[in-house]
Amino acid sequence: GSEDKVENIFIQNLKATIENTQSEYRPSTFYKPSGVGGCIRSMYFQRVGNVLQQKSDSNLIAMGESGTFRHEVIQEYLVKMSERLADEEFLWVNVEKYLEENPVEGTTVDANFKKNDYETKCKNSNLQLSFLCDGLVMLKGKPTILEIKTETMFKYNKHTEPYEEHKMQATCYALCLGVDQVLFLYENRDTFDKKAYLFEVTAEWKQKVVDKISTCEWFVEQGAAPQEYCSSNYCPYCKGPGKDMV
Repeated sequence: GSEDKVENIFIQNLKATIENTQSEYRPSTFYKPSGVGGCIRSMYFQRVGNVLQQKSDSNLIAMGESGTFRHEVIQEYLVKMSERLADEEFLWVNVEKYLEENPVEGTTVDANFKKNDYETKCKNSNLQLSFLCDGLVMLKGKPTILEIKTETMFKYNKHTEPYEEHKMQATCYALCLGVDQVLFLYENRDTFDKKAYLFEVTAEWKQKVVDKISTCEWFVEQGAAPQEYCSSNYCPYCKGPGKDMV
């Protein structure tokens, strides 16, 4: 049969190798800012350390790798841009040094973490948040959190401002870093077009995030998962209406 053809066996072996050689990932029980904009059940299971380990498929792994690679390339260019322009125009800032000079209650930097030269791992023990920061820059002299997103052409073309869940994510960063301006840089995965949006994190956005985390913490104390199911077909904790629930 066609599945016995040499080239098909080659592809099967390649996919199996990609899927079975991923280093084991132990998620922390802190909230992830990218999760705070989404499903509260997912937040709950993350927090109590009951994370469903879904076997990742080779295509999803590649999408993650491609996103990581593009992040690093863009970050490298931004550092070069910082060297080319006057400081008043654009400056790449060291997050750890910035926090030493402008401390935020509960926020610490994991000095042992080294993913690449550009990302900093931060934790805030008051909000139970842990995250990697894409970068901190001075934009026209104003401290600004950088958030890079790569997305498919369909998703890229669909919005003229940051997505709601991305605004929630950015608000988490703002609370932890004490910086209220966020620059979103979106890149189209298919054409490499880019667009940017400046987002000012208001007191209302902060309250929204704090309320959501407090609500989830209440469920954690009760030891019972929220019964609020999200509609995502990809959420392993809800799996959309009519699907098998956890």
